[in-house]
Amino acid sequence: MIIITHRSLITLVLGIGAVISYNWIETQEITGGSKYEFGVVTFRDLDGNVNSYGESLSDWPSEEWAAAYILMILGMIGTVAAIVSGLVTCCLNCCCLCCLSFPFAIISTILSFISFVLYLTAVLLFASRYGFINGYDLGTGIGGIEFCPNAGNFQTGDCSEGWGLWCAVVAIVG
Repeated sequence: MIIITHRSLITLVLGIGAVISYNWIETQEITGGSKYEFGVVTFRDLDGNVNSYGESLSDWPSEEWAAAYILMILGMIGTVAAIVSGLVTCCLNCCCLCCLSFPFAIISTILSFISFVLYLTAVLLFASRYGFINGYDLGTGIGGIEFCPNAGNFQTGDCSEGWGLWCAVVAIVG
C-alpha cells in the first residue's frame, strides 16, 4: 500500500506539472531563435509571454484538447483519492490484508487504475489533434498561421514534443 501511495504521489506531481505546462508541443524556431510552445491550457508566444487560450473551453484549439484538460483534472482528483485511501489504510495501522484494510486497499488500487485510464485517454486525445493547432488564432486576429507544417492526427509534423507532454506520459506510467 505504501508503494501505491508513493507512486500515486509521483503521478499527481507529474500530472500537475503537465497541466500547468505550456510546453506540450514546440514549433521550430521562427525568428531569432524564438518559437511557439503549446500546452493543454496555455501557450507561449514569440515574445515569451504565457497566455491562456481563453476563458471558456470553447476557446481551446480543439474540443479534444479541452477534453484532455478535463480528463487530466479528473485523473488528478482520482489520484488524490487513491493517496487518501492508501494513507487511511496505513494510518489505521492495518497495512496487512486484514478485514479493515482490505477494502481501502482495493479502493486505492481501483482509483489508481481509473486515474491511469483518464491520463492515458487525455494524452491520446491531445495527440490525436496535433494538426488542429494549424490555423488557430492566438488572439492576435491573425488566423491561418501554420504553426506545425505537416502535423496531423498523432503526428507532430515539423514540431516536436515538449517536456509537458513527457510529464503527462510519465504520469501515465507512474
